[in-house]
Amino acid sequence: MLDRLYPLLTPRVLRSLLLAAAICAVLAATVPQSFAQADSTRSGTDAITLTGVVLDRSTGTPLPGAHVFIAQSMRGTTSDADGRFELTGIHRGAKRLYASMLGYEPTSIDLFLRRDTTYTFALRLLPRVIESPGVVVEAERDPDWYKRLRRFERLFLGSSEWADECTIQNPEVLRFESRWWGKFTAKAVAPLIIENRALGYRIKYFLQDFEASGGVIRWDGEPLFAPLTASSIEEARRWKSNRRRAYFGSFRHFLRALLNDRLDQEAFTIYRIPRAGMYHSLHRADRLQADREDILSVNADDVAELDFNGRLEVIYRGEPESPKYRHWSREDRRPADLQTSQVKLNDPPVRVDRNGKIVEPYGATVYQYFAFERLAELIPLDYLPDDEPAMVGVDAVDDVRFQPIPPPTLEQLQSDRSP
Repeated sequence: MLDRLYPLLTPRVLRSLLLAAAICAVLAATVPQSFAQADSTRSGTDAITLTGVVLDRSTGTPLPGAHVFIAQSMRGTTSDADGRFELTGIHRGAKRLYASMLGYEPTSIDLFLRRDTTYTFALRLLPRVIESPGVVVEAERDPDWYKRLRRFERLFLGSSEWADECTIQNPEVLRFESRWWGKFTAKAVAPLIIENRALGYRIKYFLQDFEASGGVIRWDGEPLFAPLTASSIEEARRWKSNRRRAYFGSFRHFLRALLNDRLDQEAFTIYRIPRAGMYHSLHRADRLQADREDILSVNADDVAELDFNGRLEVIYRGEPESPKYRHWSREDRRPADLQTSQVKLNDPPVRVDRNGKIVEPYGATVYQYFAFERLAELIPLDYLPDDEPAMVGVDAVDDVRFQPIPPPTLEQLQSDRSP
């Protein structure tokens, strides 16, 4: 094949190839390498395989073309003509296996993976009726729809400087509804395609529900990441720098530092605010400096648990506030040289896996700077900086049926004996 390329190597083409090679070298030396170096610090390898079949729950027939992926990761695939899927190279820890297909209700399984082996599942999707959106001419769309779209983008993508570089490629799949008392909801009839030019990711977001009411915002959905191709060496370096900035100071960074007993080394300070609910203003609440042992313990199954009442204030000294945070928080002051966040556990205790993820869905609510950083700052769960220390904590599994190699037959998966 190379001999057919030589006649094409004009000086102009050669310069283009050298630039492309240089970009690839930068990318190979940044994100993938940082993953590999961080992975070597994990307790366990990436020898886990998830396999199985996607079925129609009503009929038991296989569903080809269904999306199957690890939520908030870059690990995903589609089921083949027989409905089968396979995901390889999965790390240990808490994962959510997610399956979605147009015309069906999505399904997910929350997993604790602690053995380097093969797990097999039957993912059954329940059919649903979707009203056809029809063909909409852009110029004739209701002006209120565009107003709601801008509101959704601000609430969902965020208000940071990186949010300005995020675009929803297919906004026509969104359906909005507003109530006179202030409730605002959004749904998507197909996965949202979001391009983040600040971090270099293309995100397929499977949004199920979105609701904003009374200053509280909730949404349910799962993202699947894919890397964008950098147009220059400078852009590749910028993405690497921005991804590190997105990670450091984040809620996940805090939880990992807490697990590894590195709060001070990672520039975090924590305070207990046990009586925050008594005050209209959180700044008036009691504030007591806390230690790791005050909020984190290991249970009888050797799993780390976060346990406290009231709120936990988290100070990150490693980076100043974004200039846009003051506007978002509606505070008339200069940006601070540190970031202040608060965390509330909805039903303590909650389990924390070694990757810095709270296992229970909706296990915690975040406020202030953690809440300011939204989808525009979202990075895959398996992203780790080069110097990330080893994780701690041992995971447990009670809702996954282990299947030995070779995997079961299609008939076995379609039977009631499958998970």
